[in-house]
Formats: sequence, structure tokens, C-alpha cells
Amino acid sequence: MYFFLALSSNSYTWNKSVLGQITAVAAFILGIFALVSLITALALSGQTASHLHDSITNYMNDYVDDQEAINVIDTLQTTYQCCGVNLWLDWSRVSLGTSNGVGKRINN
Repeated sequence: MYFFLALSSNSYTWNKSVLGQITAVAAFILGIFALVSLITALALSGQTASHLHDSITNYMNDYVDDQEAINVIDTLQTTYQCCGVNLWLDWSRVSLGTSNGVGKRINN
């Protein structure tokens, strides 16, 4: 600040104008980065939800046969007090063992 005060008033005005333009350009660039970050976050959020849906569906389908699937589903249900992918009714579409040994799988 002392540097600007030591200069003549014309020079000070010019420096103030240049600093204002630099600040405006920097703010514009930061705004662009913020917008790109928002768009990226929204895209990744959608992919994450889809991946989570598919993973839980696969674990539910493998619940009877795979100990890892049993552990994951049991942990999800006890920790988050949830039942299926969307609702507890999702379990009606999963084969947990039938009398004739024929099972069916959840279709996405």
C-alpha cells in the first residue's frame, strides 16, 4: 500500500484500474472452476447412486450362497436400519431358498 501512496495520483489510478481488472479476471476464472466442480459433483453423485443400487442388488441376490454378501447386507440392515435396495419389499423378489430349489434373481 505504501508503494501506491508514494506514486503520483495518475499512476495510482492506473494501478488501481489494473488491479481491479486482475481481480475481475481471477473472480471469473474461480467462478468457472466452481461451476465445473458442481457439474462434476452432480455427475459423480448419479454414478455413485447407480453403483450402490447395483451392488446392494447383487449382494441381495447372493445372500444365501455368499458369506460376504450375508455380512454386507446384515451390516447395512443393522447399522442403517434399512431393509432392501428401496424397500423391504425388494426381498420378495430374492430367492432365499425355495422348496423346489428353483430361485429367481432381482432384475434391475
